[in-house]
Amino acid sequence: MQITTFFIDTETTGIQNDDEMLSIAIIDQDGNVLLDTYVTPTAKEEWPRAMQINGITPEFIFTGNFPTLEALTPVIAEILESNRVVMYGADFDSRFIADALTIANPVVEDCMTRFSEYMGIWDEKKGIWKRHKLTAAAEWVGYEWIHEPHGALADALATRAVWAFLDNQRKTVFI
Repeated sequence: MQITTFFIDTETTGIQNDDEMLSIAIIDQDGNVLLDTYVTPTAKEEWPRAMQINGITPEFIFTGNFPTLEALTPVIAEILESNRVVMYGADFDSRFIADALTIANPVVEDCMTRFSEYMGIWDEKKGIWKRHKLTAAAEWVGYEWIHEPHGALADALATRAVWAFLDNQRKTVFI
C-alpha cells in the first residue's frame, strides 16, 4: 500500500486550549483539494484577535450553514487513514483534529520544525531551532501565494510548497 501525504491547515478562534476551529483545508501531495470548509464552533461566539489575522467573522460563520467539528471528524479521519499528515506547526493544528488523528492513526510530521532545522538558527533561550512563520518560510522557498495567507487552503498550499522544497534539499548530493 502506497502512503499518501496530506497537508492540513486550520484557522481557529485563537491559540488557547479552549479555542475552536473555524476552517480546515486538506490537500494531497499533488495539490488536489480534498476538504476545504468553514467550521461552526460550538462554544465560542466571538474571536476578535483571531479575526484580525484570519478575517473570519462571527457573522459570516453563524449565518452560514457550516458543519461542526464533531460532524467533520469522521470525514477527516477517513481521508487521513494510515497515511502521512504534514502541518506547519503540527503541535498546534493537531490539537483541533485530535479525535480524527486518533481514529486515522497517520504519521504526523511538522513542516515548521523541519524548516527551522534547515535554517539552522539556534534559539539559546528556548533550547530549540528558531521558529519561522509560514509566510517567511514560503517566501524563502520562492512560493507565490495563490490565495491570501492566513486562510486554511492558502496555508495548506504554502506548507506543501515548503515541504517540497525541503524534500528537494534532501535529494541534493554535494560532491
